Amino acid sequence: MEQEVRPLLSRLILGTDTTLTCANQELLARYLTMKLMVWDQEPRAQPVISKEERAAFYTSRETPKNLSIWALAMDDPNWRTAIYSNAFEATKSLETRTGIRNVKLTIWGLGRLAVLALYVRDIDIGVLAVDPLGAVKILPNQGQDRLWPPIRPVAGPDLDALAAALRTRMTGPDTIDMTHFA
Repeated sequence: MEQEVRPLLSRLILGTDTTLTCANQELLARYLTMKLMVWDQEPRAQPVISKEERAAFYTSRETPKNLSIWALAMDDPNWRTAIYSNAFEATKSLETRTGIRNVKLTIWGLGRLAVLALYVRDIDIGVLAVDPLGAVKILPNQGQDRLWPPIRPVAGPDLDALAAALRTRMTGPDTIDMTHFA
């Protein structure tokens, strides 16, 4: 998988004009899913992705149905090698808390590419259809070729604001009541 994605990923990291074909988007989605699953199991991480979903990916490269991944073009030196990730519990009401984290949001900067990944388990938070910051949705696949880089790159301060929100979540409560999002 690493060798297969390298030419495409290199073009994205360097910001080289290219076409993200549907096949390329699927390849990129599988590669990014693999990396996200590995990071999810890192000793200091707050694991969220289920063992069953990891096993399905390992055996058949099946990406979790509740994982969304966006690619963003950017050129901010502070984001060329950055990653921020946080997990928390989202519930329909605070009375139904379980203490089990079921949402993970990750931002990953790679050269001129930024990746935003949102994994949600066992709850519909109603934001999976939103394309943040003018991003290209990679997963679920939208079934159309896309030009890269997008016309509107994301600004470093926008990524900084999102990372700051993640840092706030890291030091804030572990549970979010999702009833006001419905």
